[in-house]
Amino acid sequence: MEKSQLKALCTCEYFKIDELKASFEYQYMLFSVRDVTYFSIGNGTIFIFTYGVIVCWGGDSIILQNVLEKIRQFEVNSLKDIEIDKLTYVLQEDIDATKINLDTIYLHSDDTMIKFAISHGVAQSLKLSSFEMSIQKAIDETEHIPRNLSISGRVNMTRKSIAKFRGMLFLEKANIHLLSGLLDTPEFFWDFPELEKFYQMTNNYLDVAPRTIVLNKKLDIIQELLHMLADEQNHKYSSTLEWIIIVLIAIEILFTILHDFLRLI
Repeated sequence: MEKSQLKALCTCEYFKIDELKASFEYQYMLFSVRDVTYFSIGNGTIFIFTYGVIVCWGGDSIILQNVLEKIRQFEVNSLKDIEIDKLTYVLQEDIDATKINLDTIYLHSDDTMIKFAISHGVAQSLKLSSFEMSIQKAIDETEHIPRNLSISGRVNMTRKSIAKFRGMLFLEKANIHLLSGLLDTPEFFWDFPELEKFYQMTNNYLDVAPRTIVLNKKLDIIQELLHMLADEQNHKYSSTLEWIIIVLIAIEILFTILHDFLRLI
């Protein structure tokens, strides 16, 4: 029972898939189903998901690496830290059904469409991991804000700094809402409902649903922080206006006093 490797990579926000297909169609026999393009290379198969994930089943490691380098030429917003996941798989035709156990996928058939369905689950899980890292990083970078607020009652930041943090947090929030759509059951399974059980099996094994719940809770924290920063920014702006008004009134009083004093002289 020979084991092979499944390797998945999340390398960017999304791929310029049309340009990629135009470049690769002269070298490989490409197949496209909705937002996924796949092709065979040697004894391996590569699935390319538009939203920046590549799932590779088997194949020679050196050839595979060369192909991956070519694919990365078509990235948009490449990730600084690439997310990688690895599983093993084995073809075991004497079992009744495909299953996953201890990070090993036991295939009852070498059908490419079964691999396609499982790849959907792996790709979504890896994209979720990418957003988990991104959100956690945003929380880590801004954790000093509520701490300072609890100690001093104020956020010791300039309006520009607050605006930059709000922009960064808003982008993360927007990305998560985009991810929510990605985590829905792919439309691919509308056309192939008999394959959805392999996708659901993979999602359940990789805990996609509970991880999404945790991510949404972190998103709530981001939302509260956005409101807090907005309030602080408005407070600083109001305080500045109040001081400007006070200074102007003081100047007016000073000029009035000087005017009356000069008249007396």
